[in-house]
Amino acid sequence: MKEKKAKGTKGFLLYSPTNLRYFFRVYNKKNPRKFKDYDIRAEEVKIELLSNFNSLITNDDGSRVLDFSSKVLGKD
Repeated sequence: MKEKKAKGTKGFLLYSPTNLRYFFRVYNKKNPRKFKDYDIRAEEVKIELLSNFNSLITNDDGSRVLDFSSKVLGKD
C-alpha cells in the first residue's frame, strides 16, 4: 500500500451511469489525456465548486439539484 495526503489535490467528482457509482478523477498535469480514478470510500469529503458552468438549482416542487447552469444549457 502506498498512501499520499489528499489535501490540496484537485480533481473531479464523476458519476458513472453504467456502474451507478461516483468516483474521483485526477488528471495528469503534463498530459491531460492521462488520469487516475479513485473509488470513494470516505463517508464525508469536503468539496468546493470552482466552475462557473454549474449552478445550484431549487425547482418549483422544492427539489434541489447541482447541474450545469442555464447559460451552459442554452436556456438564458
